Amino acid sequence: MTSETRLFVEPEDLLGVEFTCGHCGARLLYSLPKQPMRIVQTCPNCNEAFYGPDRMQDFQQFFALLTAMPKLTQGSKLKLRLQVNVSALDDKR
Repeated sequence: MTSETRLFVEPEDLLGVEFTCGHCGARLLYSLPKQPMRIVQTCPNCNEAFYGPDRMQDFQQFFALLTAMPKLTQGSKLKLRLQVNVSALDDKR
């Protein structure tokens, strides 16, 4: 017998996006569903660059998509859910 665990998250369940500095380990949390006014490019603790300046637009689009996801299905019968890799969660514990 095979057992499978699947985890799905609805857009309304997303609480935030966390940035973790690969240099010092400091963490910065952006709360959802509000789109951040300013997305930092460097760690507020050690000033190490999180990403290059050419990626700022990518992160702005990423946050725009995350904040718009709950609105995508309003007024429709579609239910949108994101599947999470459960084994990856187990590996991080």
